[in-house]
Amino acid sequence: MASVKEKRQMMDFFVDRLRTASLTVVPVSTNISGDGEKTDYIAVDNDGAVLLVNRTYPNDSFVQARRYLKQTKSSVAMVFYKDGKTFFRSAAKDNNFKGSLDLSLKNYTSEQIQRMIMFRPEEAYMAGRCGVLQYYQPKSDRLDEALATFGFEPVRFDYSHIDSRERFKPQNRDSSKLFIWSPDRKEELTDDIRLSKDFLVS
Repeated sequence: MASVKEKRQMMDFFVDRLRTASLTVVPVSTNISGDGEKTDYIAVDNDGAVLLVNRTYPNDSFVQARRYLKQTKSSVAMVFYKDGKTFFRSAAKDNNFKGSLDLSLKNYTSEQIQRMIMFRPEEAYMAGRCGVLQYYQPKSDRLDEALATFGFEPVRFDYSHIDSRERFKPQNRDSSKLFIWSPDRKEELTDDIRLSKDFLVS
């Protein structure tokens, strides 16, 4: 989970880049989720908000925070903190994933498996609604500080390797937690951004 310093940097990044296209940009940190923890968001003009998902939300508190903003603002964007530990977690790095799912993922190449992400409930909730998620990407040795947008689709499990005469052969199905992003649907923005409907755009 993001540290206090990392959360502040995320907030500063978006406040700075939203100011060019907005009349008012106000950082807010308050409890709107009902879980006793502060939720960070940016109020944009009179009818917009950017929810900074920089922590985990137990039970239905994420839904509650989003609902609160959607009831008070006409445009609400969601931005997750892309640390690879809490959000945007690589499924391929999980040893259990490699060992137990390799046959059911036989229709995917090694390169595609490297792009599979194990979603937390907050990510899965949003992906189920629009298929596109936006992340704050902190600066690293390999990556620039940016708003990173990814298009996702659920991973499809294929159990055709199991004999159809098996009594408990599972049905082929879409995963509820595993999603794969497409290189054709990836974008990084480092400069000024604006709020448009429920997304941040250039």
